[in-house]
Order: sequence, then C-alpha cells, then structure tokens
Amino acid sequence: MRIVLLLALLVTLPALGQSLSLSPIEAQVLSELNFARTEPQRYAREVLEPMRAHFRGTEIVEPPWRTRKPGVVQVVETQEGVQALEEAIDAMKAAQPVPALTPSYGLTLAARAYRKEQAKQGRIGHIGQDGSTPADRIERFGRWEGVAGENLFYGDGDVQVGRFVVMALIIDDGVADRGHRHTIMEAGYTLVGIAFGPHPLYGGLCVQNFAAEFYDAP
Repeated sequence: MRIVLLLALLVTLPALGQSLSLSPIEAQVLSELNFARTEPQRYAREVLEPMRAHFRGTEIVEPPWRTRKPGVVQVVETQEGVQALEEAIDAMKAAQPVPALTPSYGLTLAARAYRKEQAKQGRIGHIGQDGSTPADRIERFGRWEGVAGENLFYGDGDVQVGRFVVMALIIDDGVADRGHRHTIMEAGYTLVGIAFGPHPLYGGLCVQNFAAEFYDAP
C-alpha cells in the first residue's frame, strides 16, 4: 500500500537538547505514531475500521489519501487485500498502550540525511549506498543505547498524508512479519526522528528512526 506528498512549511516542536523544526507532514506523522502507541484500541476504531469500506478484493477503491477526481475512479492494488487490514485491527485492539515518542534532534538529522541520499539516488531499502545499516547512520549523529530501529515508507498522496503514512506501516501489507507495526508499537522506544520528502520513483519517502536512548554528538 503506497502513498504520500510533500510540503515545505515548517512548525517548531520541542526536542531534547536543541531546537527542532518539523514540516506539517512530519508533525502529522509524529502525532499519528503517538496516537497509535498511546491509544491503540481507539486507533483501530477510528483509523483502521473505516478502511473496510474501501476494499474490493485486493483493491482499495477511492483511497482516502487521494483527492477524488470527477469522472475518475482511483484504485490502489494491495498484495493481501482486506486480510492484512483485519489482522491489523485485531492486533491494535489487543495491543497494550505504550508511551508517546519524543522527537530527537540527532535522530531527526540521521533521518533527514538518509532521506536526502535515497531521494538523490532513487534508492529504496535499509542498506545505504555505502553499505551502511540504520545503526551505522544513527551513530553518525550521536550515541544510542538500548534498542534502535528504522521504518521506511514510500508512496504518494495528497490528503491526510501523515495519517496514512502511519496507517500503511501498521497494516504492513505484504510484509510477512509485520515488522513496521512492531517497530511502531515497541515499548522500549522513547525517541524518534522523522524526515519526509520527495522520492523520484515513488512520489514520497518517510524515514523514521527510533531509539530507547540517544545522546547527540557534540
């Protein structure tokens, strides 16, 4: 399931140690991550369950993250169809609430650097052109402790983009282990860095870096 869009306006959010500015979409992504983490049952009811009405087999008809066009029926093809959605609903209804994430300056710098690299090169995936792993890239901007991880989202859309970025990762269509959902709901994470922007092949890209503890490089 793929979506996204890009905006350039900035809003300022509190971060640990240093000032941090997020774009409106990045701020939406943060809000949706914390909605899912802190109120998973309500998230299932208000965000996931309404998606049932859009499924026709493996297709999503008139996806809510795209503006409707007169005379055109917009369709997005999924791999698993409504089965993945139903599994996500059940998982979120059974999930225990976990603490909200706080934006991290260093993790955000790491996310922005990787977003720029992938946008410039038209690449996808968690391994950088230089062979770097998510942990390698995070460590360029500071020191992490406990656990750390990365989610990547690719796609295009123009309505409620931040909401749909997170919803797509929670549904995790086509990902057998639902690793993106598990990352979002990992109780050990307390910090996040988010970067969103254009991607030459998929329209948009969102990088999310997570950590239990992170200490910015001096």
